[in-house]
Amino acid sequence: MENDELKKKIEEQGLKIDAIFTSVEKTRKYFLMIVWVSIIAVVLPIIGLFFAIPSFMNNYVNSLGGGDSINSPSSTSILNSIKDLGL
Repeated sequence: MENDELKKKIEEQGLKIDAIFTSVEKTRKYFLMIVWVSIIAVVLPIIGLFFAIPSFMNNYVNSLGGGDSINSPSSTSILNSIKDLGL
């Protein structure tokens, strides 16, 4: 009689462990998805800034120096100064 009860309890625990495993796997997948979305939300804007900042700096420097292009002497010297500062 005790053996039957023990077998029944073990089977119930096995079912509960399977349910816990399923829940843990779903949680792991959600967590992994959130991590990827967070990484994408941070990395993609940074990559975009690598392309946008030079364009903005070019426009800003040209407006300061009054030059027509990036090759004007005043804008070149300003860009070199910025480069020397490590910005």
